[in-house]
Parts: sequence; structure tokens; C-alpha cells
Amino acid sequence: MGDLAAETGGRIAVALFYKKAGYWMNHICNTIFVFIFFLSSLTVLRDLIWLGLDWFIPSFPSIFTNINNVNALTFFIACIMIIWALYQGSRVPNVKEVFIESNKILQEKTLAVLTDLHITRNTLDKKIKKIVARTNKTNPLAVLLVGDTIDDKTERIQNKIGLLKQLKAQKGVFAVSGNHEFYTGYKKCIRQ
Repeated sequence: MGDLAAETGGRIAVALFYKKAGYWMNHICNTIFVFIFFLSSLTVLRDLIWLGLDWFIPSFPSIFTNINNVNALTFFIACIMIIWALYQGSRVPNVKEVFIESNKILQEKTLAVLTDLHITRNTLDKKIKKIVARTNKTNPLAVLLVGDTIDDKTERIQNKIGLLKQLKAQKGVFAVSGNHEFYTGYKKCIRQ
């Protein structure tokens, strides 16, 4: 019985370590994947441009004929792109105000529309809290979640979905599914 308890305790310790390490490993692997995607895309684009320029301009500048210079430039551009992508993925989106005028609208109303949040286990809680705070600050008549709100299995992001439940609106929060809710399990997403 003692050996079984020790074995179970070991499994729990490994599971807890994996949960914390898994977040960072997933984040690092995603970043490496995107970097490799950028680098390979840039390499193909660079080679096509290089081929075209070499074909149409026989006296192509010698700085670009040195493959080491070209590779270094391609790598540098890929690094800049991954830094920009990481920044864009971690920042809180800007609020864009759109005013709609119509004779049928008798008084001013505010609707908050949140789209393409793509919440995953890598999305920082701080980011979701800021989005919720900015949305609630507008005191909307209704909050509309118009698709691609989540982009991960619901059981993995329960706490993050819980943060969205803090959205407040006079008439309520309404949601429609996007294609990513279908990828992650439509029925589970709807229940959340």
C-alpha cells in the first residue's frame, strides 16, 4: 500500500511539473515553429526574387551574389518578423469606435463587438482581464462575441473562459461560433 501511495504521489508531482513546464514548452515550440515558417517563406521569396533579378538584370549588384550576405539578411528579417509577431500576439487590441447613423435609431446605444480573440492556453490572463475591463468601461447595451473567441480545447482553458464571464452588459453577452470553435469542439464551446 505504501509503494502505491508513493507511486501515485510521484505521478501527481510529474503532472504538476508538466502543467507548468508544458505551458512554456508549448509557447517556445510555437515560437520556433512560427520562426521556421517565416524563415522558410522568406527563403523561398528571396530565391524567387534573386532568380528574377539575375535573369532580367545581368549586372546584378555583387553584394547580393554573396550567399552569406543574403542568408544573414534573410535571417535578420525573420528575427524582426518573429519579434513583431510576438508583440502583436501579446498586446491588447485597440478599441475601434464605429458610429452608425440612421433615422430608425432614436437614442444613442453602445454595442461592444469582440471578434477573433483566439484565446489559447498561451494567452495571458492579464491580456483577457484588460480586454474585459476595456469592454466593461464602455458600459455597452450588449456584448457580442462574433466568432473565433477560443482556439484551444475548452478543458485546457477553463480559467480563461471564466475571465470572459466577467463581461457585463445591460442586455447581456451574446456569442456566435466561428470556425475555430468547431475545431476545438463546438458543443463544449457552446456550453461555456
